[in-house]
Amino acid sequence: MLLVGLGTVFAGSANAAPGIGAVVNAASYEATLAPGRWAAIFGTELAAGTGTASSVPLPLSIGGVSVTVGGVPAPLLFISPGQINALIPFDAPAGRNVAVVVTAASGATATAAVVIGRNAPAIFTQNSQGTGRALALDSLFRSIDRAGTDVIILYATGLGATDPALPSSASGGSTAEPFNRIKDSLQVWIGEAPATVTFAGLAPNLPGIYQVNVIPASRLSSNRLILAQNGVFSNSVTLPIPAGANTANVSGAIEGLYPASWLCAGAYFSLPAGQSTSGPVTISQMLTAVALNVKFDILPGAKPFQVVATTPAGNLTLDIDPENGTVRRSTPVPTAAARVFDFSLLATPVDDFLSRNRFPGNIVPLSRLDPVAFKAGQLLPYPNSFDSRDPVNATLLLSYALPVHGHFANRRRCVHGLQRRVRVWRVL
Repeated sequence: MLLVGLGTVFAGSANAAPGIGAVVNAASYEATLAPGRWAAIFGTELAAGTGTASSVPLPLSIGGVSVTVGGVPAPLLFISPGQINALIPFDAPAGRNVAVVVTAASGATATAAVVIGRNAPAIFTQNSQGTGRALALDSLFRSIDRAGTDVIILYATGLGATDPALPSSASGGSTAEPFNRIKDSLQVWIGEAPATVTFAGLAPNLPGIYQVNVIPASRLSSNRLILAQNGVFSNSVTLPIPAGANTANVSGAIEGLYPASWLCAGAYFSLPAGQSTSGPVTISQMLTAVALNVKFDILPGAKPFQVVATTPAGNLTLDIDPENGTVRRSTPVPTAAARVFDFSLLATPVDDFLSRNRFPGNIVPLSRLDPVAFKAGQLLPYPNSFDSRDPVNATLLLSYALPVHGHFANRRRCVHGLQRRVRVWRVL
């Protein structure tokens, strides 16, 4: 959790040398970091006591505790024996093995290597855990109860460099023009539709906190909110949206095909119930396959609407048109090559976690495949629509008639009807 209060240091004592256990971003607790992003450093004996910064600009030391990132002193907000919240300096070096060191009265920690990229967007949420509902306000800075077509104010971190630039010990964004707007383009999706970004920059007087003002699209297919910069995606969170007037008695569930849920593991893959894979994941490309079960009643006078199941690679979408009695289904599925782990057309290197090398030609030998993943890939349907920009994931498009009785159900038990199931899946 990112602690944002200002206060005083409370003395304590430490009897052992400090040690770093993990360094993650403080908004979503993912490993992605970037200049200007809040980091949570977890460890042991990191400080002799607990304390917070008492003023801005933020100090480079609290209670004798300091942090460097790539040799650059990092501004501090909070210290304790088990956690430190530090701001990744804007002038910290980028790279795959950037050194993080905590120095306390009892000594310095061993170096912790982190990856620092140009961007690492993350959205702050109401539960301070990077999950659930986003911290979202209206134009008068009041908490919103639903997303409409008015401006929504979001708070994020990790959006990278700004213009004008700020030094590492920043006091937060400017309170007047010129505001510290981000340099890199930012994409925002609300309800599976692109939102209009009217402002994105450092929030006034809040170090390391970015303010993003957006206007949602007029039609929202879900409550999902996600940010992206230069192909790097944020945590997926939610916004409150108006209740629909097209359906009633809605229920649904997602079952894991790979990694398998306890419902599907034994039935499909001859594994003991509850076993999701045949071993640890040792390849940087991972298959994710799930089955969607959903049912609902379509109300009289219903207008065309969508049912959307979201995934990081794409969305399973049911376009339902009650007026014309049709359903159009769009399902993300892997290409024929990807389902046998042939990524020769993929620009991103495929890493072997065992040898710490890359697979030659981006092709994973069959001997290295998890047999559960291989079988899942063979059982899933093949695509009929392709995007030349994505050599891994494609799309299966199907159209069929809507039941005339007004009750829609896609229900399949794990033990039957595999080829008829609706599936959402991707290769990461």
